[in-house]
Amino acid sequence: MSDVFVPDIIFVSVARKDILDGKKANGAPDLAVEVWSPSNKKKISEMETHTINHGFIINSKEVI
Repeated sequence: MSDVFVPDIIFVSVARKDILDGKKANGAPDLAVEVWSPSNKKKISEMETHTINHGFIINSKEVI
């Protein structure tokens, strides 16, 4: 069994709603958002390797 990546926020389009099963998605979402923290570096790395159409990593300490 592979590791399960659970981002902070996901979006699945209506066209792909069939991947939703209760409180989980059986497949990659259309959008994944993760708020960065030192404790979730592994989670961020997993996000970068999964097949996600769009992904955002939010770092609240970095001013752009």
